[in-house]
Amino acid sequence: MLQLCGFPASNYHNKVKVALIEKGIAFEEVIVYPSRDDALRGESPMGKLPFLRTGRGRV
Repeated sequence: MLQLCGFPASNYHNKVKVALIEKGIAFEEVIVYPSRDDALRGESPMGKLPFLRTGRGRV
């Protein structure tokens, strides 16, 4: 299942969320806060939020 990773206070996160809802695409929301942590860099090399996890990788 598609996972939207980010935090709800972000306008960018909310724009992606609204687009997914309007398109009727099923997704799970995963709360991820910005940090300089290596775990986040493993998911998003530039450390940018939001990002999407898919079955084939991350966007």
